[in-house]
Amino acid sequence: SDFIDTARRAVVEINNRGVGLAKEGKLKEATELLTQASDELPGNLTIVLNVLHVIIAQTKCDGYSNQRQYLLNEYLARATQIDAQHPTVEKLKEKVQSLKQSDQQSVVA
Repeated sequence: SDFIDTARRAVVEINNRGVGLAKEGKLKEATELLTQASDELPGNLTIVLNVLHVIIAQTKCDGYSNQRQYLLNEYLARATQIDAQHPTVEKLKEKVQSLKQSDQQSVVA
């Protein structure tokens, strides 16, 4: 039990450092830490949502890519599996769809 609590606290600390990096605008580094935290605690909705927020921000700054598309799909699937009815999950699905549409329109234009 103590081992599990210690491990969980370590992952939460990784998440918090990732959120801090995102707030500083260091989105690539934040994505790396947050995806690590999510991989270690895959059932934690808060961490999964943090990953999605940062990848969306990174996409808005740096543009759409196949890798970001994959990550967005992966983490949306995880979030949906954890809690499909959560209002933030629904909002993030809409944001991702909007990013896809914007990217498709810019390719056509």
